[in-house]
Formats: sequence, C-alpha cells, structure tokens
Amino acid sequence: MSKDIYDKASSTPEQWRELATKQMKGRPPEELTWQTAEDIPVKALYTAEDIEELEYTDTMPGMSPYLRGPQATMYEAICTVNSTGFVCSSRRRRWRKRKWRR
Repeated sequence: MSKDIYDKASSTPEQWRELATKQMKGRPPEELTWQTAEDIPVKALYTAEDIEELEYTDTMPGMSPYLRGPQATMYEAICTVNSTGFVCSSRRRRWRKRKWRR
C-alpha cells in the first residue's frame, strides 16, 4: 500500500475509537457490538490483539488439524447429492435447459 495514503502510526485502535466516537456523536463504539443467534458478541472492530491467545490461527485449509476444512480449496472433483435430488451441477444445468426449451 502506498505510504502516501496510509499512515500506519495514525491507524491505531485508539485512533479508530476516537474517530468512531466522533462519528457516533459521542456514543461509545461498544454500542456497535451485536449478538449472534448463539448469543456470541460480535465487535465492530477486531485487531491482531484479539487473536493473540487463540490457538491454531496459523492453520491452512486441507492440512492437519483440518480446522479450516478438509480440502485446500474446498472444491471436490466429485458431485454429491443435494436437496434437489440432482447428483451434480452439470446435470442440474442440463435439466434446466431442457425444461425451458419446452
């Protein structure tokens, strides 16, 4: 990123907090935190400090311990049965084409 447009020294969580408070007309940024359906709080801003104590943040998809999925790209060469009953997307496309030709 260009040094002309990004000043790392002024792009800190503290500076963000000040700017967010100003834009929210004095309300604290913590008011932006919301809850998921599982009652997990989701903050408006996450930084590297938030994940310092987390294990396995350096894992890769397709590699042990497979926390990010069993496939490196999460695309498999095989087709699977889905809720429509079609075995793979190519069959579904052919079915749609036939259906619209009628």
